[in-house]
Amino acid sequence: MRVVLDTNLFISGIFWKGPSEKLLARWIGDAFTVLVSRPILEEYEDVFHRMEKPENTAVLQWWRQALMGLSELVEPLPMAKTSRDPKDDKFLEAAVGGKADILVSLDKDLLILKNIRGIPIVYPIAFLHHHLK
Repeated sequence: MRVVLDTNLFISGIFWKGPSEKLLARWIGDAFTVLVSRPILEEYEDVFHRMEKPENTAVLQWWRQALMGLSELVEPLPMAKTSRDPKDDKFLEAAVGGKADILVSLDKDLLILKNIRGIPIVYPIAFLHHHLK
């Protein structure tokens, strides 16, 4: 299964217990493939940089390496403005360009769309319960 993860979900999964953490653990366990584009990686890195403190540097470095080694870099498909927040379009463009099966998000501006060109957009809990068995 080919999956795009938004930044909120990714950061939530790294730092807090809950569905996002479980989802990242399933990815590391090879339950699905995470798709990233250069704009997504740049946003992840920007947020990592802003959150970096001495006590979590090693954790963030581990996740940087996981992203480089375990995700698939895809070419986004540029589209007309789709989301209420244009900064979220990078996730939609990666999902369509990378032929994702699903986009998993915590972002209401993405979730309200419900799908993009037939690709469902769902909360992490829905992905865990209905798409990963």
